[in-house]
Amino acid sequence: MNFPFYVAKRYFFTNPEKNKLLFGVGFTRVLSLVSMLIVSIATALLIIILSAFNGLEGLTRGLFGQHNAEIKVSPKLGKTFIYTDSLKKQVESVNTISAITEVLEDNALLRYADAQMVVNAKGVSENFLAQYPLDTAIVSGNAEIKRNGINYALVGFGVQYQLNINLSAVSRALQFWYPKNSKNVQLNPAKAFRKKSILPAGVFSIEQQTDMTSVIVPIEFMQGLLDYDKERTYLEIKTKEDESISETQDLLKQALGTQFDVKNAEEQQESVLKAIQIERLFIFIAFIFVLIIASFNTFATLVILVIEKRKDIAVMLAMGTSRSDILKIFLFEGAIIGAIGTFIGLFFGFVITALQIKYGFVSIGVETAVVQAFPLALDWQDFIATGFAMLLITAFASFVPARNASKVEIDKYL
Repeated sequence: MNFPFYVAKRYFFTNPEKNKLLFGVGFTRVLSLVSMLIVSIATALLIIILSAFNGLEGLTRGLFGQHNAEIKVSPKLGKTFIYTDSLKKQVESVNTISAITEVLEDNALLRYADAQMVVNAKGVSENFLAQYPLDTAIVSGNAEIKRNGINYALVGFGVQYQLNINLSAVSRALQFWYPKNSKNVQLNPAKAFRKKSILPAGVFSIEQQTDMTSVIVPIEFMQGLLDYDKERTYLEIKTKEDESISETQDLLKQALGTQFDVKNAEEQQESVLKAIQIERLFIFIAFIFVLIIASFNTFATLVILVIEKRKDIAVMLAMGTSRSDILKIFLFEGAIIGAIGTFIGLFFGFVITALQIKYGFVSIGVETAVVQAFPLALDWQDFIATGFAMLLITAFASFVPARNASKVEIDKYL
């Protein structure tokens, strides 16, 4: 066996007779166990925190994936574009597409009875519900925007709550107000708006931000409200079942040129996902500093161990042990503390995270939340990064005491 490692192992696992504390455990042994415990706790906490960010990111992807298009085509400049027949043919020339939903979207004032609020009105073509089956998201009413040639609206759960919308009150319609594009100043403010009414057919609940602001209506209704003809805000594309979304995206980019942004579902929420990833990175960096502070306990343990073992070090040096081997002994001592503590921390971090994923012991505590249990997700890259960082930190913490041990003078202690 490697001599420095053998001595380091003896120092960690043996219990010397002198300097015993409670229950007959040696002072340096207690310090080593405390150092190992701190390393374990810090490692486990970092794994759990990173898993929480993984879960949050996964939840965000899942929530937005429910109502984001597989591919979204929008103009690079301006709010709308003219959906001409030639442009339509360009899009339809991509044979991997199964459905194209035309969307005309804008903010409008929504009034219901004596209440009002600004909403995001989304006008969609009739194949919208075929592309997005909202049956599972409907909390009351029916998932329909047309019935017997009559237009209907689907409102978010938050919109219904704020306006106190009653689906059974068929005599009371939603009234949308949109400002007219007119240079003439109207003395009567009511005449400065274009108004259209529509009955609500159902209430949906997808994601809080969407539920609080969104109303879905037929595109013909939005055309009348905005006084538009062939203008569209964007197109929502669905690929055929066996076709690749990324390949379809590339084909659309080639067909449409540089005037349009062609984004997949993840790219549509790029800013939100980037924000979560940046927060996760900064939390990891901040926790590394916490681990560095925690490593001072390992540093102190080795300093005290070197002081206690000065006579042993002098004896080994007198017997011919090189000073580099003395250095290695205490580096190995720090490595043993760090390795065992890190392994225990990674193990308990994995176990706690896995139990939360399976059983959901810790709840969010909000009844209206999308998920009741706090979301966690395991990522093996976190284990590798955390383990490597912890071992590196304990190695640095061990270096100064180990170097001091290698400089012990034989004459002073023999």
